[in-house]
Amino acid sequence: METIARRYRVAKKDHCCDFCRGQIAKGEKYSYSFIRDGGDHWSHKAHLECEFVANELWGWINPWDGMTDDDFMDGCNTFCRKMICPNCASWDDEYNECRNDESYCIDKITEKLMEYDFCLVKPPESMKVPAGRRYWGLVKKETPITKLPR
Repeated sequence: METIARRYRVAKKDHCCDFCRGQIAKGEKYSYSFIRDGGDHWSHKAHLECEFVANELWGWINPWDGMTDDDFMDGCNTFCRKMICPNCASWDDEYNECRNDESYCIDKITEKLMEYDFCLVKPPESMKVPAGRRYWGLVKKETPITKLPR
C-alpha cells in the first residue's frame, strides 16, 4: 500500500469521514489522501481529529492492512472505556455506561492524546504482573500538542 498524495482540503460539499463515518461539513478542513495498492486506488477523507487519533493509536490498534472504520471505532471505544470514562462526569458507575449514550468521545480522546503518549510502559509496582511484562499506558508528553495541523 502506498500513499500517493496527502493534503488538507476545505470541503466544497459534505463528505463522510472514512474513520468515524461522521459528516465532514461543507467548509470544514479535512485530511485527504490518495492511496494505491497494486492495481487498486482510492481516496481517503477524514476529520483532522480522527486522523490524529488514528495516527496516535495505530500501534495499539495494530491494523495489518490499513485501518478500517471498524478498527478505528473499536479502538476508540476501548481506549475511551479504559482511559477516559473512569474519570468522566458522564460516566455512570452504577450502570457501567455513559450517560450521554456515546460509544466513545473523539474530542476527549483527542484532548488526552495531545497531552499524553499512549505506549507500552512498565506496569506500576502495585500491579501484580509477571516480571518483564509491559502494558499500554499513558505517559505525559514532554511538549504537549497545543493544536492540530490546520
